[in-house]
Amino acid sequence: ACQTVSPPCKEEHGGITCPECNVKLKNQICFAAHQGERCKSVQKCVDCKRLVFLRDRKSKHVCGEVFCKICREFMVPNHQCYMRVDTGRPKTEDFLFIFFDLETRQDEYIDDKRVHIVNLCVTQQFCWKCIGGENCESCNTRTRVFRQNPVVQFMDYVMEVRKNFKNVCVIAHNGQGFDFQFILKYVLEQTRFSPDLIMRGTKVILMELDNVRFIDSLNYFPMALSALNKAFDLPPEKKKGYFPHLFNTLANQNYVGPIPPKEYYCPESMFEKNYKDFENWHNDQVNKNVVFDLQKELVEYCISDVEILAQACIKFRAMFLEECKVDPFMEAVTIASACNLVFRRNFLKANTIGLVPKSGYRLVDTQSAIALQWLTWEEDRRGIRIQHAGREREVKIDGLKVDGFDGERIYEFQGCYFHGCPKCYKYEREEPLSDDPSDSLHLRFERTKSKITKFQNSGYEVIEMWECEFKTLKKDLKLEYLNSHPILNTLPLNPRDAFFGGRTGNARTYHKCTEGESIQYVDVCSLYPFVNKIKTYPKSHPKIYVGDRECRGRGM
Repeated sequence: ACQTVSPPCKEEHGGITCPECNVKLKNQICFAAHQGERCKSVQKCVDCKRLVFLRDRKSKHVCGEVFCKICREFMVPNHQCYMRVDTGRPKTEDFLFIFFDLETRQDEYIDDKRVHIVNLCVTQQFCWKCIGGENCESCNTRTRVFRQNPVVQFMDYVMEVRKNFKNVCVIAHNGQGFDFQFILKYVLEQTRFSPDLIMRGTKVILMELDNVRFIDSLNYFPMALSALNKAFDLPPEKKKGYFPHLFNTLANQNYVGPIPPKEYYCPESMFEKNYKDFENWHNDQVNKNVVFDLQKELVEYCISDVEILAQACIKFRAMFLEECKVDPFMEAVTIASACNLVFRRNFLKANTIGLVPKSGYRLVDTQSAIALQWLTWEEDRRGIRIQHAGREREVKIDGLKVDGFDGERIYEFQGCYFHGCPKCYKYEREEPLSDDPSDSLHLRFERTKSKITKFQNSGYEVIEMWECEFKTLKKDLKLEYLNSHPILNTLPLNPRDAFFGGRTGNARTYHKCTEGESIQYVDVCSLYPFVNKIKTYPKSHPKIYVGDRECRGRGM
């Protein structure tokens, strides 16, 4: 159809149908603009009324097929999807890794709470030519230190250097809960970028700015940064000891003198063994009259942390690439997603693991809750039984499924968006839909009318209800009882509800026990890891039996 959106084209003399591609244009001007490349790239199927984009198709158009975003090909509606085998390969060139750490002072307050103010940023970078090696021409300087407006300087550098590489991956340890918070605040408040985010609550799991991705190494190594040396058998740290984070204040920026007192090292946050090691170290520093230079110590401490992070990530990545043919940082965002990719790329066989349909297996024939409410209401007011997806399989008449059938009449519920309601959607009806570019609201309405006409020509009475009309009817007739009808109560569970855990917040802050009363704590441990390791999973999809006729005789 015509691609002009504003002002809308006016239809003249019933429009013009292109003899080459069957697309209907509103007037001669639209038809002239349509001829050429547009006409060669798209056709309208005269049978199913869908637009067929010839350049996007690898196979011949078949009426009724839709593009499945999971299977990534054209499939029949309500088909069964399988986990896809991954055939990709990790990127081997034109990438850059940047590892960084931020240091903050905490001497400013808001509402009696300390506020972190960034006063240092240290980075190390490795490109595809020198990763794990020495300096190279592409990277120039390996380590960079930003002191003045560190976040601004750091982001200016990242957004400039990204122009030299196809992909840039920026990594910080516990970036999701700390470092990335400062980066995100800066991006949202001081730049024009609109970052693509994956969040877990307020934690930033992934942030993407064009070709730059920010990920957290803590999502791969759930341990303290200080534990990475031993975990990956790395060379000894260049800078040993501890740093007094609470001593990093504006007043102390030029401090040179005796080692700061123990309380500046947050000893209350240390484990018992770590505290004893710290106490011995601090006493030794005091006995030796060590001179503490805050600026020197701050930079050396931060550089040491970044070097440990970079070496651990590079070694981990090399092992992953060698053993699994997967780049865990460029192709995933967590250790779980990296392992999933390892399985799909190296071990999964095609058509093995069935993916549970979006609405579960309960409704073999997809039907909305509001449609079932209407069909239930029709049953109640007519005193009849209608065969529909709420209790058994939908009936097929003339090769087409119908929402409901009572033996004589056909019942069709028209969802306003999915059937192109001209009352609810008055404008841009010819435009390709974002969720299905082969379709438009006008084409959906055409198909709906064609289907109803086909049933009527076959001698059936068709009872039709539009979604917007039924919503008004529900309010006028006070049909709230439909929300708790037994058929509606057995609708399928939403699998995504399982992503949200149980209640972990306290229901009551304080409770004084009376005589004979006690407070108990019960925790149900997840069996998911145990089942993954010990048990077996079914293959393919289950065989579904729906309704009394199919279940009878099977002990159900």
